[in-house]
Amino acid sequence: MNLYDLYPHWKTRTERVRESLNNLTKEQLEFRHREDMRSLGNLYRHIIAAEIYWFHDVVGNSGNKYKEIEDDELPDAESILNKWEEVRAKSQELVATFSMADLSNKFKNFKNREYELSYIIWHVAEHEIHHSGQISQMLRVLRLNSPIF
Repeated sequence: MNLYDLYPHWKTRTERVRESLNNLTKEQLEFRHREDMRSLGNLYRHIIAAEIYWFHDVVGNSGNKYKEIEDDELPDAESILNKWEEVRAKSQELVATFSMADLSNKFKNFKNREYELSYIIWHVAEHEIHHSGQISQMLRVLRLNSPIF
């Protein structure tokens, strides 16, 4: 099974979010609408962290808690993009081990809550889509091209 076979439009969305990273400066990645909101860079890092948590920690059964990625761990656009590519490749490998019949399989998170594989895959996709809207809006505020929509 392939993530993009399940949700073909997700592939296009992901490619556009990645494309939006091109040539962003450190200052642009630090942009935030308000002090109490995520920065542009934090949004990209948060998307990656959520995918790590759901696919690698919950489905991969590591038992780890959700952990945000700190700014200094991925300080620039290139490091964010490289990590995203690495994480997505591992996610694709993991999902490829399942069949359509496995979509009802249940996995527990560190709080012992159960989630079906179908929900986890959908949640990672819709989470990325949700935050890509925020990214697009922030790019437009910065008067940068937003390839997302």
